[in-house]
Amino acid sequence: NTIARWCNDLWAGKYDLPPAAINTVDSITATCTNRNEIIENLYACLQNKTRYVAISLGIGGWQPHPAASVYNNCFGDCKDLSTLMVAILRQAGINAYPAIILTRDDGRVIRDFPDKRFNHAITCIPAETDTIWLETTADHLLAGETLWEIEGCDVLLVKDDQHDLVTTFQSKSGDNQWTSKIDGRLPYNGILNCTAEIDLTGNEKHDLMAQYMDKKPSEFKEWFNKLIGRFTINPDISNLQVHQWKTGEQPHLRLMFTADFHNAGVFTASRILINPNILNQRTGVFLPENKSRKFPLEFDYPYVNLDSVAMHLPFGYEMEAGPKPCDLQTAFAAYATSYSFQEGIFN
Repeated sequence: NTIARWCNDLWAGKYDLPPAAINTVDSITATCTNRNEIIENLYACLQNKTRYVAISLGIGGWQPHPAASVYNNCFGDCKDLSTLMVAILRQAGINAYPAIILTRDDGRVIRDFPDKRFNHAITCIPAETDTIWLETTADHLLAGETLWEIEGCDVLLVKDDQHDLVTTFQSKSGDNQWTSKIDGRLPYNGILNCTAEIDLTGNEKHDLMAQYMDKKPSEFKEWFNKLIGRFTINPDISNLQVHQWKTGEQPHLRLMFTADFHNAGVFTASRILINPNILNQRTGVFLPENKSRKFPLEFDYPYVNLDSVAMHLPFGYEMEAGPKPCDLQTAFAAYATSYSFQEGIFN
């Protein structure tokens, strides 16, 4: 309670908006048909107008600048942008609060020991059924999307009369998916000529979208070529297309491209040696020894990777040998592979 009251005093009087901001909010809300649409459009407005700049001098490490100053200057740190977002939402008649948080990559809040170890600020829009969290420092997120660093974290709401220590949303593995499909032909030169599609959701999407937003098209293509080429030799990628879309409430990022994967097949006198695992490979090189643990092991976020490859082989070849199907199930993860060969196509 003491920390919450101290923060509330620091935020007091910071929510007043200039006339230009009020006019912008009113014009945006006038065309919206429901509450969620208002939130989405106002969040997009803040993302398009402002950028993240952190300058923390003295009490500035804890006290935000006035919302009017942040709006006019078009930049601010996390608490500045959160304050402006709260002011904009309240102008639209939507209740919202700043929330201070200790990001997951920096530790955990000890609920029974008051401490101001918080290192970040986001925006909370409370609701009876589904609280909405807005990460105001990220330009590539949609309203309600969160980064793994703020998932499942205890946050302290900066409210007028009381403290609320609440927990943010924690995504499940099905929310964070990488699904790739490769279909190509493998001629005698061993170069797999293919079309490929990668569909991403959740944190898998955020990681790649951040790169896409921060780079010029030529820079992103170079970066993406290195990403795809982690396990292959000099892949030639062309016709790269990037699309965002939604299935229900789930935002997706889809990348479509054509590629030539060198050394996908090695031809001998009468055989082809194939490594079909092109995009996502795992290695046990860095796994620790199997000893009794004294502390928990924590992952960034749960995820699912689904990869499929179809190789059309030259006429006359049959599958002579291959890895046995794998199906591993553990308390914390699962892994499975399967292979088939039909009508000249290896899957």
